[in-house]
Amino acid sequence: MHSTFRSQCTIYWISLFSLLLLSLTNMQAQVTTTILEQSFDLGSSFGDKDVHAIEVEVPGQIDIEVDWTGDATELALILNGPGQIGYYNRRDGAGPLRISFNVTSALISKGSTWTISICNFSGSGFARGMLKVRYPLKLRRLDITLPVLSHERPKVHGSSPSSTTATAPQISSSQGGKVQRSISDNGTVEIRYPDGTIRRVYSCGSSITRPDGTFIPAPKCLQVQPTTPPFLPADNSIIEWLDRQADRLLLMIKMLLDFDQASIDNFLNKEGNFTMNIYEKINLRSSYIDRLLSTL
Repeated sequence: MHSTFRSQCTIYWISLFSLLLLSLTNMQAQVTTTILEQSFDLGSSFGDKDVHAIEVEVPGQIDIEVDWTGDATELALILNGPGQIGYYNRRDGAGPLRISFNVTSALISKGSTWTISICNFSGSGFARGMLKVRYPLKLRRLDITLPVLSHERPKVHGSSPSSTTATAPQISSSQGGKVQRSISDNGTVEIRYPDGTIRRVYSCGSSITRPDGTFIPAPKCLQVQPTTPPFLPADNSIIEWLDRQADRLLLMIKMLLDFDQASIDNFLNKEGNFTMNIYEKINLRSSYIDRLLSTL
């Protein structure tokens, strides 16, 4: 009896994620910071080097760090960019090397490609290590229109009309406008549909206010204790990886909120009310993504 609705749900989610991917090519400019991590392996030949290119399309700071092990007495870290043949910054030494450089609007007008070179000018010894780069990244604003999702039960042969009533209104992109998502100051997710329907999504269940003012309260539900996460690893590189995953989840929340700063601040304030380790932060952000993507 519910096979038709399950099929609609499957089509809905496939369509939604397709829209998320397609929207990336039609988003308005936003700025965040991205991280590049790349290992390198330099031989002992004089001038042996490893070169990486990044695209910087908006003003901001490039932070570069190189650390390594091996017999090489020292390495050179060199930053080159558009508009001149010589380097913009360079560091030579035996320890971890760091460069910070501010890319201005004037430099952006000259081009977007920057190269980072790690060179072995010591003439002896090898070097194996890791390059880490933080630099500004241009994002774009998502513009998503959700496809049709009907929660109407199919008619059963021989049944009376009263047994096939719809349990929720049909939401159609043909009604014009787009679905708007926000987070209130108390942390509640609010979804407004093109037909005027308002859905408020809580940690357990959701309420619906229809265009005619009819209010459907959130059903009672039972929550269970979530699975206890493992102990935090002692390896800092794993902690850094988990932090990056949490940052990506926050970025997805911002995109789903259409970069509405008030809603973003409300979420961050809600998150700040709790003392959380990285696992709990990832869990909270994932749950909010689920709420923002939930449907009638």
